Amino acid sequence: PRLTIERVGRFHVLLRGEVGRARYVEVSGLDRLSDALDGRVTDYASERRVTVVPEGEADRREHDLFLARRDGAMEEDPYLRPGDVIEVPRADRRVRISGQVHRSGEYQLLAGETLEELIERYGDGMTRRGDRGRIEIERVPEDPDRSSERFTVDLREVEPSEVTLEDEDAVSIRTREEYRPRFMVEGAVRTQEQLEAVGTDEGAQTQTNPFSLAGTQTPGRVRTRVSEGERLSEALRRVDGNILPAAERNSALLIRADGSEHGPVDIDRLLSERDPDDDVVLEPDDRLYIPFRQQFVTVTGGVRSPGRFPYMPGRSYEYYLNLAGGRDPDRALTRTPVITDQHNERRSPDDLIETEDRIHLRENHPFRWLGQTLTIVSTALTIGTTIYQLTSGE
Repeated sequence: PRLTIERVGRFHVLLRGEVGRARYVEVSGLDRLSDALDGRVTDYASERRVTVVPEGEADRREHDLFLARRDGAMEEDPYLRPGDVIEVPRADRRVRISGQVHRSGEYQLLAGETLEELIERYGDGMTRRGDRGRIEIERVPEDPDRSSERFTVDLREVEPSEVTLEDEDAVSIRTREEYRPRFMVEGAVRTQEQLEAVGTDEGAQTQTNPFSLAGTQTPGRVRTRVSEGERLSEALRRVDGNILPAAERNSALLIRADGSEHGPVDIDRLLSERDPDDDVVLEPDDRLYIPFRQQFVTVTGGVRSPGRFPYMPGRSYEYYLNLAGGRDPDRALTRTPVITDQHNERRSPDDLIETEDRIHLRENHPFRWLGQTLTIVSTALTIGTTIYQLTSGE
């Protein structure tokens, strides 16, 4: 024997209560209670106490569609029968939970349920990052002239079962990281907005132009959060990509929260070697200032026009000697200058000149000055002798 179902029977059920409008809805014998409500109830409808009254029966059966959806309790979402009347009440308490829980969303609490049920039952528990000491609750007062109020609950001191919730409360569970102390890096750093712009056309042009971000003297500011006991090198690794090419990386200054200073700090050395003298433990409100490299080169000694000249990348010392008017043969002792960096360290004349280098062309040897002095003295003696002879002759 074979049974073929051509189609299921269709019939009407009455839907009323917290719905767009009371009406008869056409359903089939395979439709459940949730199918009849789908898209037809208001935002304030309760899914926890939906009543179905069978035709010709006095019995009123209440169903909890949340249990059907969350736990698979399908007896709470029954098949409909001809003549059923569905009554949808208004929700008693609608509460939102967000942040560090496994199931964020809006839930309808039953009578007697507290913050404990909201977090553990509806939110499916707090994540490992959640901060139990700062549970923020936003509450809408009944007085329409008053604005929303916020307060914080510390679950380390108060049991969540003792915290009652009201309709339209919004519960937010923050991460512990959000409340860690801030560490600020200032000076020759890119802001986060500038760093994100590197991927754009404008940012790409900036990276290829050595006189844009590399030469800018506009200070920036970058903040990062630090954990208790975190050292300077660990915080610097997070912001190293924000440091500008024009930064003076070996002359940073750590300014402590109490106003004291620690430095100079060599950033590259700190990141590679973790020098214990510089790798100090950070405290709340510490800040690190990274200065800009000065875009000048100083030329002194036996040149015609000594002074400071704008830095030009990729140039040798001859370029800057020419800017200074070239070697003065009456003053210069040698043709090869002495080159030192900003820390007074000697550099090879074969190296390309860097910003803040000093080029000194040594002046003539003292014996040359002695010869010139003897010539002057000899001339003076000759003049004196001539005058003496003329005077004696008279």
